[in-house]
Amino acid sequence: QAPEPGTLSRKQARSAALVAMAVALPMVAQSLARNWDISGYMDSQSYDAYAHDIITGLRPQGNSFVMPLYQYGMAVIYWSFGHFFTVQQSLNFILALVTVGLMVLTAWELFRSARAVLFVAAITAFTPQLRAFVHLTQIENWYIPVVVASVYAWARYDSQPDGRRAAWLGLLLGLGLNCRLQGGFFFGLLCLGPVLVAGLSWRRRISHILLAAMISGATLLPWSFRNLLFEDRFSPMSDQATVALLFNDRRVTFYGLRWDIYGWPQVLKEYERQIPDPVKRDAAIRRDARVNTFGDLSWLGRAVFWRSLAFYGLVPPGVWAPAGPEPTNWSVAWPSYVYWGFGSLTFLTISLLGFLRRVSATTAFLGLAILSNLAVLIFASQSESRISFPVIPLHILLGAAAFAPIRRRNPESEKEEEQAGPSVRAVVSAAAVSLATLFLSRELVGRDNTYRPLREPALLRSDSAVAAQRNRAAEYRSLTTLEIIDPAHAPQPGDKVRFRIRLTNDMSPPKVAGRFDYLPEYATDPSTETYYYALFGASRVGITYFGATVSGEPREGDWVTIEGRVLDGSVAVPRIQHMIWIHADAIFK
Repeated sequence: QAPEPGTLSRKQARSAALVAMAVALPMVAQSLARNWDISGYMDSQSYDAYAHDIITGLRPQGNSFVMPLYQYGMAVIYWSFGHFFTVQQSLNFILALVTVGLMVLTAWELFRSARAVLFVAAITAFTPQLRAFVHLTQIENWYIPVVVASVYAWARYDSQPDGRRAAWLGLLLGLGLNCRLQGGFFFGLLCLGPVLVAGLSWRRRISHILLAAMISGATLLPWSFRNLLFEDRFSPMSDQATVALLFNDRRVTFYGLRWDIYGWPQVLKEYERQIPDPVKRDAAIRRDARVNTFGDLSWLGRAVFWRSLAFYGLVPPGVWAPAGPEPTNWSVAWPSYVYWGFGSLTFLTISLLGFLRRVSATTAFLGLAILSNLAVLIFASQSESRISFPVIPLHILLGAAAFAPIRRRNPESEKEEEQAGPSVRAVVSAAAVSLATLFLSRELVGRDNTYRPLREPALLRSDSAVAAQRNRAAEYRSLTTLEIIDPAHAPQPGDKVRFRIRLTNDMSPPKVAGRFDYLPEYATDPSTETYYYALFGASRVGITYFGATVSGEPREGDWVTIEGRVLDGSVAVPRIQHMIWIHADAIFK
């Protein structure tokens, strides 16, 4: 049977996917070229530390603050290839390109139309939000590809509904849940995909739904048992779940968005002060959360509205006024609002046009998929627009409906073509080769590079310089942890000090870190040197090693003695977590 005019064959769709990946490649690569071999800061540093703690045995059980897929996946990469940020950046690079390719193939599964497929290919290749964190140790690098892969699995099942594809859908939904539970409503909706398939008996629909649900649910069991073993709770939820119950507390400013004025940490401290007993306190928080969330539906509606705007980064600038939310002067603010919100405004517009042009069960399902991602805003709030990035693929696919109708399914006529997929033997062989590669790389590379070396290029590895430094030992005052913490005994700027520290695995913040208020600009010159952190008792000390002498080859995790001078701390850094910053003169292993 001849194809309809304007349709693409599977082979042509694959070619379109490769072209789109080629177009996106230089844009992904330039981000890595500018920011090569860095871990990131704050939560990026935390993700890196969780993975490194797993492979070094410091915390093999992982950290229940986040779901297991990313931290253990990163641990496997570091275990095999060594603790080098370049390795995970390379994987991010591959996943970003795979995301583009899968989006094109998903469009083909849904539309078969050349116009729709090319629209999705062009938009996806040029959408920076889908690769915004490719150079960082950031969970979105894995979560966005898993979301796109899940939508692709749903589209393939919709084209050819059978048990095998339902099982693959369930597995990918499980991976998504093990990456981020905040997508639980969305993944649950995809699990109901068989309801949409025309001509399928309800018995088969229900059996496929149950199959996908059981597989995705089974993937959560290992993490639930881990939480039972280490935290006495059989649940995949984070151990910080109590925090989510505080966002709707009326004391949190402006529907839970203005944490800088009064946020959930202050509310939690109030509970801790009023109810010291943790069991009674958690019970009170849960009781109050039910009333705070559903006791005033009018308030909840307003909260979801403002949180939805924040989800897409479209909150009017007046809300962020220093003294608190105030009306926005749109006559002045609209150009910057449109400029910074252009991406979100565009995606919302094209998806609305696509839905209105092609109202159908499938476009309605895609619309519900978008809303299911917003459903979490009933319970929690977040002011970062990056939480909307995983939803952008759904907006793009819905927008493509403006160019072509969702194709009418005829599974019987496509069975022969669909059977040409990879065989079970091919999948098993690929998995075996991958595992063999990981273990071989572990023996050749990973085993000897579990800890990163201190790679500051300006370190002076000279025996004579180290000997000369030792002769000046009396110039340096030895410090204890108490003297660092206690303001009465803390060293002053310019003092020469000596103390013993453990080099942490937070060893390379981004080169632009001096622009953030978490780091004092006086601590380093990012254009001339690399700077690191170190652990001093329970405190963190900022260290810059530019020009220091060193004995041996210090690596992260090593205990070393640092001699150096205290840097001028006169610059106000309100949220800094380091007691002092030191410019090291010498490092002794």
